Amino acid sequence: MFSARRRFLALAIAAALGGTVACDSATPEKAPEGEAKQAEQAAVVQPSAAAAAINLEELPFYAKGPIAIVDGAEIPADRFNLIAHRRSQQMPGSVPGQMLQIYKKQTMDIVIDEFLIERKIAADKVEVTPDEIVAALAEFKARFPSEEVYASFLEHNQITEEIIREDIGKDVALRKIVAKTHNLDVTDEKAREFYEEHKHRFAQEEEVQASHILIKLEENADEATVAEKKKLADALAKEARAPGVDFPELARAKSEGPSAPRGGELEFFPRNRMVPEFSKAAFDLKVGEISAPVRTQFGFHIIKVTDRRDERQLPFEEVRETIDGQLKNSIMRDAITEFLADLKKDVKIERKEDNIVVNVPKEEPQMGMPGLDQLQLQMGNPSAGEGHEGHDHDDHAGHNH
Repeated sequence: MFSARRRFLALAIAAALGGTVACDSATPEKAPEGEAKQAEQAAVVQPSAAAAAINLEELPFYAKGPIAIVDGAEIPADRFNLIAHRRSQQMPGSVPGQMLQIYKKQTMDIVIDEFLIERKIAADKVEVTPDEIVAALAEFKARFPSEEVYASFLEHNQITEEIIREDIGKDVALRKIVAKTHNLDVTDEKAREFYEEHKHRFAQEEEVQASHILIKLEENADEATVAEKKKLADALAKEARAPGVDFPELARAKSEGPSAPRGGELEFFPRNRMVPEFSKAAFDLKVGEISAPVRTQFGFHIIKVTDRRDERQLPFEEVRETIDGQLKNSIMRDAITEFLADLKKDVKIERKEDNIVVNVPKEEPQMGMPGLDQLQLQMGNPSAGEGHEGHDHDDHAGHNH
């Protein structure tokens, strides 16, 4: 995925979706200073029902007790285990023990950083309005090519939209705090300088857009099966070329690929994105032409090219929004690094390494995120299928967004 290349500020520091955020201080207005600090800390150390439901033995590592004591306040195991669980969804099937130690340390750092940030949010009584969360959620969801892909992201990471909303609350609150001490604006001068220095990244390759009908065939199929599937594909190609035939409707009815519900439609793609046989056939066609059956490792394809884009240098005005997003992320990362360093000044942190247990590495491989696929034709990404349509959530120009 999504990735999650998915751009939450909280994810940028946490690399995982953490617990809830206390956007209003839990401190009584007239409480003594010591009591106020305890109440403020209590707002960010409450146990989570989601964490309680996790099977610890299935995690690559887990906490059996507090993972740290920060200024006298314990950070409970469930906060660590919740993030460990969500990070484990992104790990490969088998992780060497040495790498697990690195993941363990990173997860401890994440949890401690989140604790400090949430404590600061509570202390400053940062308020986040429902409208701000709705707007930020809409911006986040807009990064996915479809609701289907967004739903797949939630399912793969075993999270709900409510958790996303909670994390967005943290994100918005954190941005408000950081903006008080850091200039997060991207000037026109900075944007143009970035464009000139990285002009090659905004060169759009020649691309085609196509739809296709897939007749699945195993690579090691016997000759009789190949002949049978080829005969079916020939008949479909002939039918597709017949006057008045609606190719998308035919694809919906006959294609065996994941893009069938969309009429076989794929997004724009350059020559090197697909497997060679498919790519060559598509780029040899003119707009509106339909190919003879093309065999790839996935079966036989009947391809119709629906549009083309010539190679060109994308102008600054066309990619300004993309550049702004990249620069804002870079500025925010640097600002958060400084912000966290300031938060840790004069803070006593006692790490409890002995309370973390590392399990035996998993043997079963993790499955790829469902729905994020473009035909399984994208080279270098054989585990992806069709639904992602070449959309990789990157902010570089030259990709179809």
